[in-house]
Amino acid sequence: MSSRTSIPSGRTFDQYLRVDCIVLDANAVEENGEKTIKESMAVVQGWEERGDFVVDASNVEMKVATPNVAPYSVFPFSEQICAGLLTNSHWLRSFLNVSEVLRRFQDRGWSLEEDPREEYLRVIKAGEDPRESHFARIRRGSLTVALPPMMCTRMLFEFLKPRSLLHELESIFREGPQPDKEHVLSYFPRERSNWL
Repeated sequence: MSSRTSIPSGRTFDQYLRVDCIVLDANAVEENGEKTIKESMAVVQGWEERGDFVVDASNVEMKVATPNVAPYSVFPFSEQICAGLLTNSHWLRSFLNVSEVLRRFQDRGWSLEEDPREEYLRVIKAGEDPRESHFARIRRGSLTVALPPMMCTRMLFEFLKPRSLLHELESIFREGPQPDKEHVLSYFPRERSNWL
């Protein structure tokens, strides 16, 4: 039997995303997993103490609930890691600081039309699925955008950077009003190069 000593690890990305990865079949997974979770909770608690709205999900939950996120095979990970994610032997939990993401939009001239926490609570109270509701409504000039829940999911699990989404929205804003055109936020083919 192999004596694997793979250590769970976590990383905070630019104060808007925290990602933990734990190899479930590794030795000392409980001890190392607890350490990683404590580190994450310290980061998330800091965000929440500041009044930020934070959402989280795990790869196991998302495979069941959201089959349309990118397959792990497109990620710039080794085959062993991709296989671990696909077979649930690698547990991935991500925490997204939605408030920090939206502050970046506000810094670029977008205004927040509603508090995302209030929208989330409204959806829950109405008995609706929060994965079907926009996670934020932002405005710049005469353009109002309801950010779809899939963009939140993509930041959580595809590690889409807020700046990529912001760049797309600013391109739509620069085009100006086009009454007959409906915009759909796109796939970001160059985003993968940002991971390497």
